[in-house]
Amino acid sequence: APLEGEVLERFKKSVDIAVLSLLNKADQYARAENQYQINGEHIARAVRQWELEEDTLPIHQHAMTNNAISPADFIYPIITQKLGAYQTYNKLSQAIFLRNIQVFFSKMPWPKDTDESNQLKDYFTEIMVQFSAELLEEGQKIAQRKKNTRMEYEDVYEAVQFMLPHS
Repeated sequence: APLEGEVLERFKKSVDIAVLSLLNKADQYARAENQYQINGEHIARAVRQWELEEDTLPIHQHAMTNNAISPADFIYPIITQKLGAYQTYNKLSQAIFLRNIQVFFSKMPWPKDTDESNQLKDYFTEIMVQFSAELLEEGQKIAQRKKNTRMEYEDVYEAVQFMLPHS
């Protein structure tokens, strides 16, 4: 039967959940090793964890075991696609951010010189990174005051209200 309509949407959703689950497990491995990024070994370990013994598969899936279909066969291309989408989104977000800065500072023209422009862009990026770090620190302090073992959305929201009371 062709995959279309609601069946296709459910399939896509289940694949998205599977990919997120895989990335979550790989992220746990990376954090346990104090790594800044997930690498191929973390993903490979997460995939190996998914491999099921034949006895644990539902009866209707036993026929598929002879074809040796691995989760990696369909998950890796999806991960690659999603990472590409995130990279594209980040490029667009940065371009929009730079344009917003130009509009905000319209009284002062953006430098036409590439080096000056890059310096200004890098300066704003550093400011945003520093602000984000301070915001997260404040959110962590709020979570600790509440005796929470992890920072929640509400803690960060409260930190934003504290740091930017008129936003």
